[in-house]
Amino acid sequence: MARSDLDQSVIFSAGERRKSLAGFPDMFRNMRIFGDTVMAVANIDTNARFPSRTGVITFKTAIRILEGTGVGSDEHRGLVFEFGDAAIGAALWVGDSTIGFHAGEDGTVNGATALFDNTVELPETLELELLCAVRPGDGRVRMWGNGTELARSTASSNTFGALGTWTAAADGSFAAAKQGAVVADVPAVSDQAPSGFQVIEPLSVFVGKVPRHFV
Repeated sequence: MARSDLDQSVIFSAGERRKSLAGFPDMFRNMRIFGDTVMAVANIDTNARFPSRTGVITFKTAIRILEGTGVGSDEHRGLVFEFGDAAIGAALWVGDSTIGFHAGEDGTVNGATALFDNTVELPETLELELLCAVRPGDGRVRMWGNGTELARSTASSNTFGALGTWTAAADGSFAAAKQGAVVADVPAVSDQAPSGFQVIEPLSVFVGKVPRHFV
């Protein structure tokens, strides 16, 4: 059912207020990542962009679901961004009914995954502003969609391992196929360039910052 202009305005304002209370606008952005002529960036120098990878960090971008023909199809699947290698990395991905974010070492001992499962296929035309935050010191990750928390996870280790890093130094990618190996926690079906969805906003990075309500 189509919503009136007033209904849409109320919903938009409520979402903006929720994000404001969550502390998203209060963070100072350190960098934006996007291509010169298209959104995708196939090769990101992780070591140059993030010379220190042990502190808190937050990523923000947005996606639009384009197609949907049933869970189990090869529609809307792929990487939103990824940094690092198969052993230690950070990645945000989309599946038929899921959105996941991992940071740290592969697995749950020294890394953590926040996984949202819609249980049914993500609906066509859905637009989500996705924000992912990492706190390596206590092994926590969080993921929000349009200002609402979608998923959280706490690693069984409180330090992300001896190195305490959220990613290795290996190159990454944004809105494109992986650059080298992606951290092994990414499902095989999503280990590819975006398919059936679009990345519609540059990747904003907030180094040394997480939303104020991240506790």
